[in-house]
Amino acid sequence: MELSRRDVVGVGALAGAILVAESAKACSLIASVKPIPLSEADSRASLNRLVALINAAPMMAKRDLSDQAYGLSLEFDKSVPEFLNIETASLPLEDPAIIDGWTINNGKRDNAPIKIQEFRQLKRGEGVALYTIRLRRSVFWPEITQEDSERSSCGMGAVDAHFEPQDSAYIGTFRNNKLRKLTLFPDWLEWFD
Repeated sequence: MELSRRDVVGVGALAGAILVAESAKACSLIASVKPIPLSEADSRASLNRLVALINAAPMMAKRDLSDQAYGLSLEFDKSVPEFLNIETASLPLEDPAIIDGWTINNGKRDNAPIKIQEFRQLKRGEGVALYTIRLRRSVFWPEITQEDSERSSCGMGAVDAHFEPQDSAYIGTFRNNKLRKLTLFPDWLEWFD
């Protein structure tokens, strides 16, 4: 079988187009993000940075706290400040109100640092993973007098002011092993405790 001049030119043009397309990909001006392989250790380290910042917040200057919070590039779902009874000016967080207020309950700071109780992967994709996160605080509860107890419908009786452990659960969205979004997930505590 003989190839005509037209066939040879056509094959040559096709091969040339393929070579040009391949070299154009290599020199493309369009940025593409290559996912970093997922690492549970690196993801946990990202969560540890948030927890360390929350625990250090009461001793930090507002400007330093704001700078470090901004550096986390973390978005809080609106459920997080609502759960913590914090009014914040912005989401994602640039105002340090959420981190600074995280360890306050009934007007008093927690008497122990926040600890990570659970960190469990739910789902993973290319460069993205979802984890359940359970944090434990030691929160303050004010005194309830016998009179207050009788007026309320809970009927607990008198209770002295005290600190007690309280867990809260979240879904953490990690992109390239960095915590990027935190959403309250209270059902996790009900389903698996």
